[in-house]
Amino acid sequence: MDFVSIGPASPPPRRPAQSKNSTSTNSSLPPLLPTSELASSPRKNVTSWPLTFAPTSPKRVPTDSIDLDPLSPISPKVRKLHARTRLLDDSRTRPALLQELLDYLHSELDGEREDATANTPSLRRLQIVREALNRLIDGFSVYAPVLMRIRDEYERAVEALHARSLMVPGLQTRLQSLETHCLRQLSACSAEAKARSLSLKKRLAETQALLAASAAENARLTAALKLEKEKVTKVESKLTEAQQSTLTLASSVRRHDESLRAGQERSLEDARALQKFDEQVRAAHNRNSINRTNSGSEITALSSTGTSLTTALERFLQRSRDNRADRVELVYNFLAGLERYNAQSSACRLFHLVYTQELPVEARSDQTRELAKLYEALAVVDRDRHFSNSSELDNSSTNSLSPGRVSLADVVRTLRLTFPWKSDEELRQLHRALIVDLRGTSQVDYTALLSHAHVNTAKPGGQIKWQFAECLKMQRLDDLLTFRRHVQRQIRSHVLPGDNSTTLPDDTETLMISLRDVRGCLYTADSAMSETEITRILGSVSGLSARELLTHDDMMLDTRQILQRLPTLLLKPTGRFIDLEV
Repeated sequence: MDFVSIGPASPPPRRPAQSKNSTSTNSSLPPLLPTSELASSPRKNVTSWPLTFAPTSPKRVPTDSIDLDPLSPISPKVRKLHARTRLLDDSRTRPALLQELLDYLHSELDGEREDATANTPSLRRLQIVREALNRLIDGFSVYAPVLMRIRDEYERAVEALHARSLMVPGLQTRLQSLETHCLRQLSACSAEAKARSLSLKKRLAETQALLAASAAENARLTAALKLEKEKVTKVESKLTEAQQSTLTLASSVRRHDESLRAGQERSLEDARALQKFDEQVRAAHNRNSINRTNSGSEITALSSTGTSLTTALERFLQRSRDNRADRVELVYNFLAGLERYNAQSSACRLFHLVYTQELPVEARSDQTRELAKLYEALAVVDRDRHFSNSSELDNSSTNSLSPGRVSLADVVRTLRLTFPWKSDEELRQLHRALIVDLRGTSQVDYTALLSHAHVNTAKPGGQIKWQFAECLKMQRLDDLLTFRRHVQRQIRSHVLPGDNSTTLPDDTETLMISLRDVRGCLYTADSAMSETEITRILGSVSGLSARELLTHDDMMLDTRQILQRLPTLLLKPTGRFIDLEV
């Protein structure tokens, strides 16, 4: 920082300054004169300045009023001399340099008090003070190094403060930009927080709505479950009544069978007696024809014998007519009972279908094979599970299922693997029937579940009728009927294209179809059917052997006879087929 000298045009005369080379900047202060030389000091015209203290310095007590320590090196005489000298100095006039500097500072600085900015630091005031300090340094050459060092320190401090003051505008600009950035960040965070709050409120409303909907759905499902339980209770009661009525019907059928057997035995006895009487009559007639010359008494005896035989014959015929009516009534009652329990018992339905010539008797053995297939699959699952448990650590707690029992999930999984062609609705029916049979337990005794030894004529309190096995048998009968009608529909559509009727019209002539076309219809109905099964069906329909079928492939057959012959054959589907009518 370069200061410009500011002062009066004709500066006052200064004291002659000593040469700078004569004194060093690091020279020490001159030593004090001894006490004995104070009186004979050659500088008698120089008066000492009074000691002035700063306003903030603590109040000092005059030296005369202080009792010095007796051990002080200054003697009382010297103290009195110092006090007398101080009084003389106070009465002396001030030096000319001091008065000059005071006048200069007063004229330069005190004149600005009237301005508004007099008390604020300025460059001009600093230059005035610097000029006064320079004059003081020139006037006191002995203290010049100290005063110059003090001046230099203050100037460096002023330069540093001035450099820092120059940085203030930039820092203010940076502070304003930072404040603007912070305000923007705060506004952005506030907007984001507000948006997040709105989204959370919206999500809370959606969650509450979903919770309310879930509660309503839960209430609806609970009510539906209650209704289903009531329905199950009613169905179980109806099932119990049906079982009781079935047992009653079975006992009545048994009694009718016994009475019919007894009537047949009586009829056989009567027939033997009639035959014996007939032989006797014939022998008597022969004897009468040979011996016509016999007496009249013998003729009378023969007539009486014929009369008795005629009476016995009329009685036999009357008894036979009565037994025939009973038999007819029994048959009608039996068929009515079959039609009544057709939808509840697979045995009644199968008997009725066989009686109406819609299925052959072999369908019963096919049902047994279906149950045996599922039984073997469950036995394999049970055996594999026990084998895996035995190969692991022998821990009795892990083996919760005893041999011969599987879990409900194993049965459902095995059903899907054993019968992959069954629809979801059929599997749901089997599942519901299985749940009814389990009655709340999670383990399934598959031996008792699939045993075909229990029949409708079980005694009360004995072996119960399983709904699962009955449902599986009913589904098998449905599969056999559907597949047989599907094959018949394929043959009718081949003979009469475009005709969707279930029967052939009566006004048409004899419709013929070759064995090759019948084979094609069977393959179209079930593409997975084996060649052995197709050969068996064709042999049963045509009456030819397997060898003759190979040579008479173009043999023509009556379509009506084939359609009438198919219900007497066991047509088994090999898997899921596409039923066009459904």
